[in-house]
Amino acid sequence: MEQLSPEESRAWYFFLAETAIRRLTMRIIQLFFRNQTDGRFPDAHLMREYSLDFEVQAAECPEMSDDVLKFVLRGHLLDCYEWIYFPYMLEAIAHQHRQAQTDEFVARGLQMSMERIHKNRKGFKHRHHGVWLMLRSCTRSALILLAASRCHEAVELLPPGWKDAVLGVVEMLAYWQEEVEDARDRLRILKELIDTWGA
Repeated sequence: MEQLSPEESRAWYFFLAETAIRRLTMRIIQLFFRNQTDGRFPDAHLMREYSLDFEVQAAECPEMSDDVLKFVLRGHLLDCYEWIYFPYMLEAIAHQHRQAQTDEFVARGLQMSMERIHKNRKGFKHRHHGVWLMLRSCTRSALILLAASRCHEAVELLPPGWKDAVLGVVEMLAYWQEEVEDARDRLRILKELIDTWGA
């Protein structure tokens, strides 16, 4: 078999790593959404062992040394983690339904929301191929953190530094608001929610 060049090897490695992460993400989504009831996860505690297993699998996903490809894979991996924790955050934040067995997943989900923002911060003011998705995913993470801050059941699970993360997203949206119409709209929403911090 012909030897691959370093560039070809890099491309194949990225393809395989991305495929592995996407397959894991799809398995997570399929499992969790088979266990929903009317858009809720009242029995989320029964999925705890699956979640622990998914965490192990996600942690084993390969890294890349290339900055751009590493950035892309890290984004996919963050999506994967967010799906792992989504049912638990939904129950705790939207439905004020906490369970001792799943609090750790709510806390990890909130931590992951903050991490997404921090890991994307370097790209906040740079034009790159992922700007459109970055604006949306980081805004989603900020909204999750803000929702948790307004929920008596979840506020104590917020990670230290979450407010700085939200303010970082405000700064990002302000930077892009003249070019991206919905960035302006999301900026307005975040500012309105932040104004209630002192209330």
